[in-house]
Parts: sequence; C-alpha cells; structure tokens
Amino acid sequence: MSLRKLFGLARYETLSDAVRAGDLKAVGKMLAAGADPNVCPANDDTLPIFYALHEGPEMVQLLIDHGARVNVTGRGGASPLAKAEARGQHDVAAVLRAAGATLRADDDEYEMDPRFRLQLQQRIPMLVLRTRIEYPTEAPEAIADRVQPLLNYQFPSTMPADLQRRVVGEIRTLIIKECRKG
Repeated sequence: MSLRKLFGLARYETLSDAVRAGDLKAVGKMLAAGADPNVCPANDDTLPIFYALHEGPEMVQLLIDHGARVNVTGRGGASPLAKAEARGQHDVAAVLRAAGATLRADDDEYEMDPRFRLQLQQRIPMLVLRTRIEYPTEAPEAIADRVQPLLNYQFPSTMPADLQRRVVGEIRTLIIKECRKG
C-alpha cells in the first residue's frame, strides 16, 4: 500500500514530497500516522530533514518533534546544521542547535569546517570545468594544481600549521574527486 493511500493524502506519495512542498499540515498528519522522518523514499537518497531546511524553522521543528535525527550526513557530506549555516539560514540553524545538532555529522570524514567545505564544493565544479576546457589533456592532479589557487581561501592566523596542511590536502582531494566525476 502506498503512503498516499495509507495516510489518506492524495497529493503526496512520500513524506519527503510533503516536506518539499512545504505542506506543514500534510507532514504533521503523515508523522502522526507513523511516517518515519529518518527514512529516505525508495527513489531518493535525501532524508526529509534536508528538504525541511528550505521550508523554514517550523518544518524542521515538526520533523525533530517526531524523531528526525539532526546529526546525519547528507549529499556533500555535511550535517543539516552545517548546510543551514552555510546558507545563512540562522532561524533554521537555531532550531537545529536547540535540538542538539552539531556542525559535524556523526560520520564526517573531514577536518575542515563543514561550512567552509560546502562553500568550496559550490565553487569547485565550475573551476574544474573551466580548467578542463582550457587544458583538456591534463591529469586530475595537474588540474588540482591549477584550481586550488583560484579558490582564494585564507586560514585564520590562529589555525595551527599542521591543521592548515591537512585542510589543504582535503581541499586538493575535493578537487581531484570533482575531476574524476563523469
């Protein structure tokens, strides 16, 4: 039986569909009827909490009130709090923090601040594409050598040198991963 029939909501096939539509009433009904906020739909790998970030603090709070985990990793390897803060969604971030959310998800593999990583991950694909067009035969490592300085990042003066080196290595890894896509 589909969720549509189970919950008596003809408009939405899944909880994620209702969240993406911003329909608080439908989401509330689905959660009250037992929909799990920690399950991705069969055709999607995004948890409802990540869609809720776009719909505001009320939607996020509703999911949290029904057991949504807040310290999980989404696409790009970042937690909901890191994504909200990177986008400047301070009201959503406040709700997440009140629920115990952290910037780093439980399985975060990077040392760099996830907000910083998200900002870089938005810029890296375009820089890699431009560099590939200009230098089509270069290996990913050579492209990384060209792209990394274009990111124009600076570390705080208080950041230890060994951590700076590790973060530079992580940035390089992100660039090389982008080079190897498609």
